[in-house]
Amino acid sequence: MLAIDLIQTSVQRCVDNLEEETRARERVESELRIAGDIQASLLPGEFPPFPDRKEIEIHATMEPARQVGGDYYDFFFIDSRRLCLTVGDVSDKGVPAALFMAMCKTLLKSKAWRGLPCQQIVEETNDDLHADNRACMFVTLVFAVLDVETGELQLCNCGHLAPLRLSSRGLEALSGPGGPMLGVMEGTRYPSASIRLEPGDLLFLYTDGLPDAQDPAGQSYSDRRMKELLRGLTNRSPGELVREVEAAFRAFRGDRPAFDDITMLALRYWGPAGPASQEPESPVRGAPGGDPRPPRPR
Repeated sequence: MLAIDLIQTSVQRCVDNLEEETRARERVESELRIAGDIQASLLPGEFPPFPDRKEIEIHATMEPARQVGGDYYDFFFIDSRRLCLTVGDVSDKGVPAALFMAMCKTLLKSKAWRGLPCQQIVEETNDDLHADNRACMFVTLVFAVLDVETGELQLCNCGHLAPLRLSSRGLEALSGPGGPMLGVMEGTRYPSASIRLEPGDLLFLYTDGLPDAQDPAGQSYSDRRMKELLRGLTNRSPGELVREVEAAFRAFRGDRPAFDDITMLALRYWGPAGPASQEPESPVRGAPGGDPRPPRPR
C-alpha cells in the first residue's frame, strides 16, 4: 500500500505541476497578446490618415514575426506643411525590442514637434538612446521631413535600407549621405540629404524583413525580386501597392514562418494642386503591370 500511495502522490504532483505550467504559459501568452495590441495602438492605423490633405496619399503596415515586434513606422504633421516620416528596425525582437522602439518613437516625435532640423532631431535622439542603453541595443531607421508645398524632402538615413522612389523615370534608390544605427555611439553626426519629389512620385520605405524573407526551400525573396515587383506597381495607389506587395510576399513565403518583422510605408506626393491634374496615366489595359480596375474616384 505504501508503494501505491507514493505512486499516487507522485502522479498527483506531476499533474499539479503540469497544470501550474499550463496556467503560467497561458498568462505569458495573454500578456504578449496584450503587449502586441498596445504596440499596434502606438502605430498609425487609420487609412487614409489625412483625408483632407490633397497633397499626399499614404499607407503603411507592420507585420511582427512574433506577438510583439521591433519594427515600426510613424508619420505626423508638425505644422500645416511639414510631414514627418520614419521607418525603423530595432536590433532585437520581442518585448525588449518593442520597448526600445517605443522609446525611439517618442524621442523622435517630441524633438520634431520642437521644430528642430531633421539632422538635429536624429542626432539628439541617438544621444538620448545611448545614454540609457544598458542592453546595448540599436535601431536602424530612415527619418524624413517632407514639405508638402514644395516637395522638398529632408532625409536622414541611420544604417537603414535606402528608400525607393518610383516615378515616370523608373525606380531609384535614395542612397544619399547617412550615418550608423542609432544608440551605438554618443556624439555621432548624421548628415541629411535634400531631395525634391515631383508631383506623382511615390516614396517607398521598408525594413529588411521583406527582401530577407525565405520560401519553404530556403530561398530569399531578395532585393532584386522586390524591386522588380515594385516596377510593375508604379501606377498603384499607396494602399494598393502595399497590399499587392504583401500578397506577393505571402505567396512566396508559403507556410514558412516569418523570422523577421516586415514593415512598409508608401507615400504618393501629388503636390499642392492635388491628384486631379497630376495622376499618372493608366497603362494599357492588360499590359504588364497594368491595373485592370477602373480609375479611383477623385
